Amino acid sequence: FIVSENEALSSGLFKSVISALAEKNDWESVEKAELLLIQWNGLYREGGSGSSNSTGLINAEPDLSCYILVLEAWSRLAKKEGVGGDEKVTAALKADAILQQMEQDYALGSSTISPDINVYTAVVKAYSSTKQNENAFVRVMEIVRKVDDVYISCGNNERDKPPSQLLLMALDTCANSKDAEVMTKHVDEYLLNRILELYPDERKILNSMYRSAIFGHSKNCAPDKAVSLIWEMIEKHKMTPDLFCFEKCFEAYAKSGSDNGTESAQKSRDLFQLMEEGCELVPSERIYTNVIRAIGNDDSDPEKADKAKAILDYMMEIVRHENVKGAPTIFTYNAVINVCASVKGDESERAVALGMAFQVFNELRATKFGPDQMTYSSLLRACANLVGSDDGSDDNDIVSCERRKEILKETIETCIEEGYLGDMVIRDIQVAAPNSWTEFLKCSDKFKNTDLISRTDLPSKWSRSIRKH
Repeated sequence: FIVSENEALSSGLFKSVISALAEKNDWESVEKAELLLIQWNGLYREGGSGSSNSTGLINAEPDLSCYILVLEAWSRLAKKEGVGGDEKVTAALKADAILQQMEQDYALGSSTISPDINVYTAVVKAYSSTKQNENAFVRVMEIVRKVDDVYISCGNNERDKPPSQLLLMALDTCANSKDAEVMTKHVDEYLLNRILELYPDERKILNSMYRSAIFGHSKNCAPDKAVSLIWEMIEKHKMTPDLFCFEKCFEAYAKSGSDNGTESAQKSRDLFQLMEEGCELVPSERIYTNVIRAIGNDDSDPEKADKAKAILDYMMEIVRHENVKGAPTIFTYNAVINVCASVKGDESERAVALGMAFQVFNELRATKFGPDQMTYSSLLRACANLVGSDDGSDDNDIVSCERRKEILKETIETCIEEGYLGDMVIRDIQVAAPNSWTEFLKCSDKFKNTDLISRTDLPSKWSRSIRKH
Protein backbone atom coordinates (compact mmCIF):
# COMPACT_ATOMS: atom_id res chain seq x y z
CA PHE A 1 0.00 0.00 0.00
CA ILE A 2 1.00 3.59 -0.66
CA VAL A 3 0.04 5.39 2.50
CA SER A 4 -1.83 8.59 1.77
CA GLU A 5 -1.43 11.73 3.79
CA ASN A 6 -5.21 11.78 3.91
CA GLU A 7 -5.99 9.78 7.05
CA ALA A 8 -9.62 8.98 6.19
CA LEU A 9 -8.64 7.76 2.73
CA SER A 10 -5.90 5.47 4.04
CA SER A 11 -8.10 3.97 6.76
CA GLY A 12 -10.98 3.56 4.36
CA LEU A 13 -8.74 1.81 1.84
CA PHE A 14 -7.51 -0.70 4.39
CA LYS A 15 -11.04 -1.43 5.55
CA SER A 16 -12.41 -1.78 2.01
CA VAL A 17 -9.74 -4.27 1.01
CA ILE A 18 -10.11 -6.26 4.24
CA SER A 19 -13.87 -6.40 3.70
CA ALA A 20 -13.49 -7.53 0.08
CA LEU A 21 -11.01 -10.25 1.01
CA ALA A 22 -13.03 -11.48 3.99
CA GLU A 23 -16.18 -11.82 1.91
CA LYS A 24 -14.49 -14.17 -0.59
CA ASN A 25 -14.84 -17.04 1.89
CA ASP A 26 -11.74 -18.91 0.78
CA TRP A 27 -8.74 -19.72 2.93
CA GLU A 28 -6.14 -17.69 1.04
CA SER A 29 -8.27 -14.55 0.95
CA VAL A 30 -9.15 -14.70 4.65
CA GLU A 31 -5.47 -15.17 5.52
CA LYS A 32 -4.66 -12.08 3.45
CA ALA A 33 -7.41 -10.13 5.21
CA GLU A 34 -5.94 -11.08 8.58
CA LEU A 35 -2.41 -10.21 7.43
CA LEU A 36 -3.62 -6.82 6.24
CA LEU A 37 -5.24 -6.22 9.65
CA ILE A 38 -1.90 -7.01 11.30
CA GLN A 39 -0.04 -4.73 8.87
CA TRP A 40 -2.47 -1.92 9.55
CA ASN A 41 -1.80 -2.23 13.28
CA GLY A 42 1.93 -2.23 12.58
CA LEU A 43 1.75 0.92 10.47
CA TYR A 44 -0.32 2.60 13.14
CA ARG A 45 2.27 1.87 15.83
CA GLU A 46 5.39 2.36 13.71
CA GLY A 47 7.45 5.31 14.85
CA GLY A 48 5.39 5.81 18.00
CA SER A 49 4.92 4.36 21.44
CA GLY A 50 2.04 2.15 20.41
CA SER A 51 -0.38 4.15 22.50
CA SER A 52 -3.54 5.81 21.30
CA ASN A 53 -1.39 8.87 20.59
CA SER A 54 0.87 6.98 18.23
CA THR A 55 2.64 8.99 15.54
CA GLY A 56 3.02 6.05 13.16
CA LEU A 57 2.59 6.03 9.36
CA ILE A 58 -1.17 5.98 9.77
CA ASN A 59 -2.90 7.77 12.60
CA ALA A 60 -6.09 5.66 12.84
CA GLU A 61 -6.00 2.12 14.23
CA PRO A 62 -8.39 -0.58 12.95
CA ASP A 63 -11.80 -0.15 14.49
CA LEU A 64 -13.94 -2.93 16.00
CA SER A 65 -15.79 -3.59 12.74
CA CYS A 66 -12.51 -4.50 11.01
CA TYR A 67 -11.74 -7.14 13.60
CA ILE A 68 -15.27 -8.50 13.33
CA LEU A 69 -14.97 -8.76 9.52
CA VAL A 70 -11.96 -11.05 9.85
CA LEU A 71 -13.33 -13.01 12.82
CA GLU A 72 -16.62 -13.70 11.06
CA ALA A 73 -14.71 -14.78 7.94
CA TRP A 74 -12.79 -17.40 9.96
CA SER A 75 -16.06 -18.40 11.58
CA ARG A 76 -17.68 -18.96 8.17
CA LEU A 77 -14.72 -21.05 7.03
CA ALA A 78 -15.03 -23.19 10.16
CA LYS A 79 -18.61 -23.93 9.14
CA LYS A 80 -18.15 -24.07 5.37
CA GLU A 81 -19.12 -27.25 3.52
CA GLY A 82 -16.15 -29.05 2.03
CA VAL A 83 -13.66 -27.71 4.57
CA GLY A 84 -11.84 -30.58 6.31
CA GLY A 85 -12.03 -31.23 10.03
CA ASP A 86 -8.46 -30.12 10.72
CA GLU A 87 -8.98 -26.94 8.73
CA LYS A 88 -12.16 -26.17 10.68
CA VAL A 89 -10.23 -26.46 13.93
CA THR A 90 -7.45 -24.27 12.54
CA ALA A 91 -9.97 -21.63 11.46
CA ALA A 92 -11.42 -21.54 14.97
CA LEU A 93 -7.96 -21.29 16.52
CA LYS A 94 -7.07 -18.40 14.19
CA ALA A 95 -10.21 -16.54 15.24
CA ASP A 96 -9.39 -17.18 18.88
CA ALA A 97 -5.80 -15.96 18.39
CA ILE A 98 -7.13 -12.64 17.09
CA LEU A 99 -9.42 -12.35 20.13
CA GLN A 100 -6.58 -13.06 22.55
CA GLN A 101 -4.32 -10.51 20.80
CA MET A 102 -7.10 -7.92 21.09
CA GLU A 103 -7.44 -8.62 24.81
CA GLN A 104 -3.68 -8.43 25.33
CA ASP A 105 -3.27 -5.18 23.37
CA TYR A 106 -6.12 -3.54 25.23
CA ALA A 107 -4.80 -4.68 28.62
CA LEU A 108 -1.32 -3.29 27.81
CA GLY A 109 -2.76 0.01 26.60
CA SER A 110 -1.38 -0.42 23.08
CA SER A 111 -4.90 -0.38 21.66
CA THR A 112 -8.12 1.39 22.49
CA ILE A 113 -10.20 -1.41 20.99
CA SER A 114 -11.74 -3.79 23.52
CA PRO A 115 -13.50 -7.01 22.40
CA ASP A 116 -17.29 -6.74 22.59
CA ILE A 117 -20.05 -9.33 22.59
CA ASN A 118 -19.97 -9.58 18.78
CA VAL A 119 -16.28 -10.49 18.89
CA TYR A 120 -16.81 -13.17 21.52
CA THR A 121 -19.84 -14.53 19.65
CA ALA A 122 -17.89 -14.83 16.38
CA VAL A 123 -15.16 -16.86 18.09
CA VAL A 124 -17.65 -19.15 19.84
CA LYS A 125 -19.46 -19.61 16.53
CA ALA A 126 -16.21 -20.77 14.94
CA TYR A 127 -15.57 -23.28 17.73
CA SER A 128 -19.15 -24.55 17.65
CA SER A 129 -18.67 -25.48 13.98
CA THR A 130 -15.67 -27.73 14.74
CA LYS A 131 -17.65 -30.79 15.76
CA GLN A 132 -14.55 -32.96 15.37
CA ASN A 133 -12.78 -31.00 18.11
CA GLU A 134 -14.14 -32.61 21.24
CA ASN A 135 -12.18 -30.23 23.50
CA ALA A 136 -13.56 -27.03 21.97
CA PHE A 137 -15.97 -26.73 24.91
CA VAL A 138 -13.08 -25.79 27.25
CA ARG A 139 -12.32 -22.50 25.49
CA VAL A 140 -15.96 -21.86 24.63
CA MET A 141 -17.03 -22.08 28.26
CA GLU A 142 -14.17 -19.77 29.29
CA ILE A 143 -15.51 -17.16 26.87
CA VAL A 144 -19.13 -17.60 27.93
CA ARG A 145 -18.27 -17.34 31.62
CA LYS A 146 -16.25 -14.19 30.93
CA VAL A 147 -19.16 -12.56 29.07
CA ASP A 148 -21.58 -13.58 31.81
CA ASP A 149 -19.27 -12.24 34.54
CA VAL A 150 -19.14 -8.86 32.79
CA TYR A 151 -22.94 -8.82 32.64
CA ILE A 152 -23.24 -9.60 36.35
CA SER A 153 -20.51 -7.13 37.38
CA CYS A 154 -22.26 -4.37 35.43
CA GLY A 155 -25.45 -4.86 37.42
CA ASN A 156 -27.22 -7.00 34.81
CA ASN A 157 -27.18 -4.17 32.30
CA GLU A 158 -29.31 -5.23 29.33
CA ARG A 159 -26.62 -3.99 26.94
CA ASP A 160 -24.15 -6.54 28.32
CA LYS A 161 -26.59 -9.44 28.51
CA PRO A 162 -25.14 -12.67 27.04
CA PRO A 163 -26.91 -13.19 23.68
CA SER A 164 -29.04 -16.29 23.36
CA GLN A 165 -27.04 -17.22 20.25
CA LEU A 166 -23.84 -17.27 22.30
CA LEU A 167 -25.34 -19.48 25.00
CA LEU A 168 -26.99 -21.86 22.53
CA MET A 169 -23.78 -22.26 20.51
CA ALA A 170 -21.93 -23.04 23.74
CA LEU A 171 -24.57 -25.65 24.53
CA ASP A 172 -24.15 -27.20 21.06
CA THR A 173 -20.38 -27.34 21.56
CA CYS A 174 -20.77 -29.14 24.90
CA ALA A 175 -23.34 -31.50 23.40
CA ASN A 176 -20.78 -32.57 20.78
CA SER A 177 -18.06 -33.21 23.36
CA LYS A 178 -18.97 -36.89 23.87
CA ASP A 179 -18.28 -36.38 27.56
CA ALA A 180 -20.99 -37.06 30.15
CA GLU A 181 -19.15 -35.01 32.77
CA VAL A 182 -19.14 -31.99 30.44
CA MET A 183 -22.89 -32.34 29.99
CA THR A 184 -23.44 -32.46 33.73
CA LYS A 185 -21.06 -29.65 34.72
CA HIS A 186 -21.56 -27.16 31.91
CA VAL A 187 -25.03 -27.96 30.55
CA ASP A 188 -27.16 -29.32 33.41
CA GLU A 189 -25.60 -27.22 36.16
CA TYR A 190 -24.99 -23.97 34.28
CA LEU A 191 -26.18 -23.35 30.72
CA LEU A 192 -29.72 -24.68 31.11
CA ASN A 193 -30.27 -22.68 34.27
CA ARG A 194 -28.69 -19.53 32.82
CA ILE A 195 -30.77 -19.61 29.63
CA LEU A 196 -33.92 -20.16 31.68
CA GLU A 197 -33.01 -17.21 33.91
CA LEU A 198 -32.19 -14.82 31.06
CA TYR A 199 -34.82 -15.91 28.52
CA PRO A 200 -37.67 -17.49 30.56
CA ASP A 201 -40.46 -16.59 28.13
CA GLU A 202 -38.65 -17.02 24.82
CA ARG A 203 -40.17 -20.31 23.66
CA LYS A 204 -38.14 -20.49 20.46
CA ILE A 205 -34.93 -20.14 22.45
CA LEU A 206 -36.08 -22.69 25.03
CA ASN A 207 -37.01 -25.15 22.31
CA SER A 208 -33.53 -24.89 20.78
CA MET A 209 -32.01 -25.26 24.25
CA TYR A 210 -33.89 -28.45 25.03
CA ARG A 211 -33.21 -29.95 21.61
CA SER A 212 -29.46 -29.45 22.02
CA ALA A 213 -29.40 -30.75 25.59
CA ILE A 214 -31.44 -33.83 24.67
CA PHE A 215 -29.10 -34.46 21.74
CA GLY A 216 -26.06 -34.21 24.03
CA HIS A 217 -27.43 -36.64 26.60
CA SER A 218 -28.43 -39.05 23.83
CA LYS A 219 -24.92 -38.92 22.41
CA ASN A 220 -23.57 -39.83 25.85
CA CYS A 221 -26.02 -42.74 26.25
CA ALA A 222 -27.92 -41.04 29.08
CA PRO A 223 -31.54 -41.66 28.03
CA ASP A 224 -33.04 -41.01 31.46
CA LYS A 225 -31.56 -37.50 31.54
CA ALA A 226 -32.82 -36.85 28.01
CA VAL A 227 -36.32 -38.05 28.90
CA SER A 228 -36.36 -35.93 32.06
CA LEU A 229 -35.89 -32.88 29.82
CA ILE A 230 -38.85 -33.97 27.70
CA TRP A 231 -40.98 -34.10 30.83
CA GLU A 232 -39.65 -30.69 31.88
CA MET A 233 -40.73 -29.23 28.55
CA ILE A 234 -44.20 -30.70 28.91
CA GLU A 235 -44.89 -30.08 32.57
CA LYS A 236 -42.92 -26.91 33.38
CA HIS A 237 -43.23 -24.96 30.15
CA LYS A 238 -46.34 -26.50 28.54
CA MET A 239 -44.30 -27.15 25.41
CA THR A 240 -44.69 -30.07 23.03
CA PRO A 241 -41.34 -31.72 22.23
CA ASP A 242 -40.88 -32.33 18.53
CA LEU A 243 -40.07 -35.62 16.83
CA PHE A 244 -36.32 -34.90 16.94
CA CYS A 245 -36.37 -34.86 20.76
CA PHE A 246 -38.11 -38.22 20.92
CA GLU A 247 -35.87 -39.73 18.23
CA LYS A 248 -32.77 -38.87 20.25
CA CYS A 249 -34.23 -40.41 23.42
CA PHE A 250 -35.07 -43.65 21.62
CA GLU A 251 -31.57 -43.70 20.11
CA ALA A 252 -30.12 -43.46 23.61
CA TYR A 253 -32.25 -46.36 24.87
CA ALA A 254 -31.24 -48.40 21.81
CA LYS A 255 -27.53 -47.74 22.51
CA SER A 256 -27.78 -48.40 26.25
CA GLY A 257 -26.88 -52.10 25.87
CA SER A 258 -28.08 -55.14 27.78
CA ASP A 259 -26.88 -54.19 31.29
CA ASN A 260 -30.25 -52.59 32.01
CA GLY A 261 -31.96 -54.12 29.02
CA THR A 262 -35.27 -54.99 30.66
CA GLU A 263 -35.66 -51.54 32.17
CA SER A 264 -34.60 -49.76 28.97
CA ALA A 265 -37.01 -51.78 26.85
CA GLN A 266 -39.91 -50.93 29.17
CA LYS A 267 -38.96 -47.26 29.35
CA SER A 268 -38.79 -47.04 25.56
CA ARG A 269 -42.31 -48.49 25.35
CA ASP A 270 -43.53 -45.97 27.94
CA LEU A 271 -41.90 -43.14 26.02
CA PHE A 272 -43.53 -44.35 22.81
CA GLN A 273 -46.92 -44.17 24.51
CA LEU A 274 -46.21 -40.61 25.71
CA MET A 275 -45.17 -39.57 22.21
CA GLU A 276 -48.24 -41.04 20.49
CA GLU A 277 -50.93 -40.38 23.05
CA GLY A 278 -49.61 -37.48 25.12
CA CYS A 279 -47.99 -35.44 22.35
CA GLU A 280 -49.98 -36.82 19.40
CA LEU A 281 -46.92 -37.22 17.23
CA VAL A 282 -46.66 -39.67 14.35
CA PRO A 283 -43.64 -41.96 14.84
CA SER A 284 -40.92 -41.97 12.21
CA GLU A 285 -39.10 -45.02 10.88
CA ARG A 286 -36.12 -44.11 13.04
CA ILE A 287 -38.24 -44.23 16.18
CA TYR A 288 -39.78 -47.61 15.34
CA THR A 289 -36.34 -48.99 14.51
CA ASN A 290 -34.80 -47.78 17.76
CA VAL A 291 -37.69 -49.22 19.77
CA ILE A 292 -36.90 -52.55 18.12
CA ARG A 293 -33.24 -52.17 19.08
CA ALA A 294 -34.17 -51.32 22.66
CA ILE A 295 -36.35 -54.43 22.85
CA GLY A 296 -33.34 -56.42 21.64
CA ASN A 297 -31.35 -55.28 24.68
CA ASP A 298 -33.65 -57.23 27.00
CA ASP A 299 -31.93 -60.61 27.36
CA SER A 300 -34.56 -61.80 29.82
CA ASP A 301 -37.39 -61.64 27.29
CA PRO A 302 -37.70 -64.86 25.26
CA GLU A 303 -40.52 -63.28 23.23
CA LYS A 304 -38.55 -60.24 22.09
CA ALA A 305 -38.19 -61.58 18.54
CA ASP A 306 -41.99 -61.82 18.26
CA LYS A 307 -42.34 -58.26 19.58
CA ALA A 308 -39.77 -56.92 17.14
CA LYS A 309 -41.42 -58.69 14.21
CA ALA A 310 -44.82 -57.38 15.30
CA ILE A 311 -43.50 -53.81 15.07
CA LEU A 312 -42.12 -54.48 11.59
CA ASP A 313 -45.48 -55.94 10.49
CA TYR A 314 -47.29 -52.93 11.95
CA MET A 315 -44.98 -50.59 10.03
CA MET A 316 -45.81 -52.41 6.82
CA GLU A 317 -49.50 -52.06 7.62
CA ILE A 318 -49.41 -48.30 8.28
CA VAL A 319 -47.54 -47.75 5.03
CA ARG A 320 -50.63 -49.05 3.29
CA HIS A 321 -52.51 -46.21 5.00
CA GLU A 322 -50.10 -43.63 3.52
CA ASN A 323 -47.88 -43.07 6.57
CA VAL A 324 -44.77 -43.07 4.41
CA LYS A 325 -42.75 -41.48 7.24
CA GLY A 326 -43.07 -44.74 9.18
CA ALA A 327 -42.09 -47.04 6.30
CA PRO A 328 -39.47 -49.62 7.29
CA THR A 329 -35.99 -49.29 5.83
CA ILE A 330 -33.09 -51.71 5.58
CA PHE A 331 -32.09 -50.57 9.09
CA THR A 332 -35.45 -51.75 10.44
CA TYR A 333 -35.12 -55.20 8.89
CA ASN A 334 -31.54 -55.54 10.10
CA ALA A 335 -32.63 -54.50 13.60
CA VAL A 336 -35.26 -57.26 13.71
CA ILE A 337 -32.74 -59.88 12.54
CA ASN A 338 -30.36 -58.68 15.26
CA VAL A 339 -33.08 -59.09 17.88
CA CYS A 340 -33.69 -62.64 16.64
CA ALA A 341 -29.96 -63.37 16.83
CA SER A 342 -29.85 -62.29 20.49
CA VAL A 343 -32.65 -64.55 21.79
CA LYS A 344 -31.49 -66.66 24.75
CA GLY A 345 -34.44 -68.99 25.27
CA ASP A 346 -34.91 -72.73 25.27
CA GLU A 347 -34.64 -74.91 22.17
CA SER A 348 -38.11 -74.16 20.86
CA GLU A 349 -37.77 -70.43 21.44
CA ARG A 350 -34.41 -70.36 19.65
CA ALA A 351 -35.85 -72.39 16.79
CA VAL A 352 -38.68 -69.89 16.41
CA ALA A 353 -36.21 -67.00 16.50
CA LEU A 354 -34.04 -68.61 13.82
CA GLY A 355 -37.04 -69.19 11.58
CA MET A 356 -38.14 -65.61 12.09
CA ALA A 357 -34.66 -64.28 11.24
CA PHE A 358 -34.75 -66.06 7.88
CA GLN A 359 -38.37 -64.99 7.31
CA VAL A 360 -37.42 -61.33 7.79
CA PHE A 361 -34.35 -61.87 5.60
CA ASN A 362 -36.51 -63.21 2.78
CA GLU A 363 -38.98 -60.35 3.20
CA LEU A 364 -36.07 -57.93 2.95
CA ARG A 365 -34.83 -59.56 -0.25
CA ALA A 366 -38.25 -58.85 -1.77
CA THR A 367 -38.05 -55.10 -1.06
CA LYS A 368 -36.76 -52.46 -3.47
CA PHE A 369 -33.57 -51.96 -1.44
CA GLY A 370 -32.70 -55.56 -0.49
CA PRO A 371 -30.07 -56.74 2.03
CA ASP A 372 -26.63 -55.28 2.64
CA GLN A 373 -23.41 -56.38 4.32
CA MET A 374 -24.89 -55.72 7.78
CA THR A 375 -27.84 -57.98 6.97
CA TYR A 376 -25.60 -60.94 6.28
CA SER A 377 -23.46 -60.18 9.32
CA SER A 378 -26.59 -60.23 11.50
CA LEU A 379 -27.90 -63.39 9.85
CA LEU A 380 -24.60 -65.21 10.41
CA ARG A 381 -24.66 -64.19 14.07
CA ALA A 382 -28.18 -65.59 14.27
CA CYS A 383 -26.89 -68.87 12.85
CA ALA A 384 -23.98 -68.97 15.31
CA ASN A 385 -26.05 -68.03 18.36
CA LEU A 386 -29.22 -69.97 17.64
CA VAL A 387 -27.98 -72.97 15.67
CA GLY A 388 -24.43 -73.23 16.95
CA SER A 389 -21.08 -73.36 15.17
CA ASP A 390 -19.94 -76.12 12.85
CA ASP A 391 -17.46 -77.57 15.36
CA GLY A 392 -20.23 -79.21 17.42
CA SER A 393 -19.03 -77.51 20.59
CA ASP A 394 -22.44 -76.01 21.41
CA ASP A 395 -24.96 -77.93 23.46
CA ASN A 396 -27.61 -77.22 20.89
CA ASP A 397 -30.17 -79.75 19.71
CA ILE A 398 -32.19 -77.56 17.35
CA VAL A 399 -30.59 -79.17 14.29
CA SER A 400 -27.92 -81.72 13.57
CA CYS A 401 -24.32 -80.77 12.87
CA GLU A 402 -24.89 -81.60 9.23
CA ARG A 403 -27.92 -79.30 9.05
CA ARG A 404 -25.99 -76.50 10.81
CA LYS A 405 -23.31 -76.68 8.15
CA GLU A 406 -25.92 -76.75 5.41
CA ILE A 407 -27.67 -73.61 6.78
CA LEU A 408 -24.35 -71.76 7.03
CA LYS A 409 -23.30 -72.89 3.56
CA GLU A 410 -26.55 -71.68 1.97
CA THR A 411 -26.35 -68.32 3.76
CA ILE A 412 -22.72 -67.74 2.78
CA GLU A 413 -23.32 -68.74 -0.83
CA THR A 414 -26.24 -66.31 -1.07
CA CYS A 415 -24.06 -63.56 0.40
CA ILE A 416 -21.27 -64.27 -2.11
CA GLU A 417 -23.75 -64.43 -4.98
CA GLU A 418 -25.14 -60.99 -4.10
CA GLY A 419 -21.68 -59.46 -3.65
CA TYR A 420 -21.71 -58.58 0.06
CA LEU A 421 -18.69 -60.47 1.32
CA GLY A 422 -16.96 -57.67 3.23
CA ASP A 423 -14.39 -57.92 6.02
CA MET A 424 -17.10 -57.77 8.71
CA VAL A 425 -18.97 -60.70 7.14
CA ILE A 426 -15.74 -62.69 6.82
CA ARG A 427 -15.13 -62.30 10.58
CA ASP A 428 -18.67 -63.53 11.31
CA ILE A 429 -18.21 -66.50 8.98
CA GLN A 430 -15.04 -67.46 10.87
CA VAL A 431 -16.93 -67.35 14.18
CA ALA A 432 -19.94 -69.28 12.90
CA ALA A 433 -17.89 -71.86 10.98
CA PRO A 434 -14.46 -72.23 12.62
CA ASN A 435 -13.90 -75.62 10.94
CA SER A 436 -15.39 -74.91 7.54
CA TRP A 437 -14.84 -71.24 6.71
CA THR A 438 -11.87 -71.88 4.41
CA GLU A 439 -13.98 -74.42 2.52
CA PHE A 440 -16.92 -72.00 2.24
CA LEU A 441 -14.65 -69.19 1.03
CA LYS A 442 -12.62 -71.45 -1.27
CA CYS A 443 -9.40 -70.36 0.41
CA SER A 444 -6.01 -71.86 -0.24
CA ASP A 445 -4.20 -73.88 2.42
CA LYS A 446 -2.10 -70.85 3.45
CA PHE A 447 -5.15 -69.52 5.35
CA LYS A 448 -5.88 -72.74 7.25
CA ASN A 449 -4.26 -71.65 10.50
CA THR A 450 -4.78 -67.91 10.43
CA ASP A 451 -7.56 -65.39 10.86
CA LEU A 452 -5.63 -62.78 8.86
CA ILE A 453 -7.79 -62.70 5.77
CA SER A 454 -9.70 -59.87 4.17
CA ARG A 455 -11.88 -59.37 1.14
CA THR A 456 -8.79 -58.38 -0.88
CA ASP A 457 -7.65 -62.02 -0.61
CA LEU A 458 -10.84 -63.19 -2.33
CA PRO A 459 -12.41 -62.67 -5.78
CA SER A 460 -13.39 -58.98 -6.16
CA LYS A 461 -16.85 -59.84 -7.52
CA TRP A 462 -17.75 -61.29 -4.10
CA SER A 463 -17.57 -57.78 -2.65
CA ARG A 464 -18.95 -55.80 -5.57
CA SER A 465 -22.01 -54.43 -3.75
CA ILE A 466 -20.88 -53.73 -0.20
CA ARG A 467 -20.98 -49.94 -0.67
CA LYS A 468 -24.38 -49.98 -2.31
CA HIS A 469 -26.27 -48.71 0.77
